[in-house]
Amino acid sequence: NFDGLECRWQDIPSPHGETVSVMVRALAGDSASVYRDLIAKVREIYGSDEACHPIHPPNLRITLASRQLGNEVGVRALGHGRLGRWLYLMQTRFWVLVGWFFMNFGVRTSKTDWRRYKETLVRNADVRKFSDGFRQILAGNAAQRAALTAWLDERFARRELVYGLHVADRAHMTCLVFDYSGRHLHFIDGAAGGHFLAAKELKRRVAGLKTV
Repeated sequence: NFDGLECRWQDIPSPHGETVSVMVRALAGDSASVYRDLIAKVREIYGSDEACHPIHPPNLRITLASRQLGNEVGVRALGHGRLGRWLYLMQTRFWVLVGWFFMNFGVRTSKTDWRRYKETLVRNADVRKFSDGFRQILAGNAAQRAALTAWLDERFARRELVYGLHVADRAHMTCLVFDYSGRHLHFIDGAAGGHFLAAKELKRRVAGLKTV
C-alpha cells in the first residue's frame, strides 16, 4: 500500500556546502558506549541538531518536472497504463501548483496553516536513526567532514567501529503524507547515492577486516 507516498520536491541544496550521509556500526562489546561517543563527537564537530540539519525552509522548492515526479507517478499509477500515468502526472502537477500558491501566499484552511508547512516539514524530517547501526544525514563543510572522518578512522583502527560516508551537495526527500496539518513524514537521504553508497563503503571496510 503506497497511499500517502509523495515525491514533489526538488533536491535540497546543503545550507553549508555538503550533505554527508553517515553510516556507523559498532564492533566493540559495549556498543552503547560507542554510539554515545559517536553522537557526542558529531555534536562537537557539527553543532546542534538545528545547525547540522540538511533541510532549511528557504531552500525548499517544489517541482513540476516529470523526471522528479516520476517515482511517485510510477508507484501510485502502477497498472493504470500510459494514459493513467499521464493523467496522474497532470493531476499531481495541478496539486503541486495549488500547494505552491498556498505556501507562498500564506493561506490558512480549516485544517492546515500553509504559512508554517515548511517549518513543520523540517520538524518531521527523518535525518537520524538506528537501523542496523547508526545513520545520519548531516549538513556541514569540508573541514567538519575531515574532522569527523579522522575521528572515525581512529576508532576504526582500534576496531571499535566500522563506517561509511557519502558526500553530496544536496539532499533528496521522499514524503509520506497522511494529511497536511501534521501527519506527514519526510525521509531524507543524500542525493546521488546517499546511504546506499555509504553502506557499500562500510561493507568494503568490513571485508577488509576479515582479510587482516
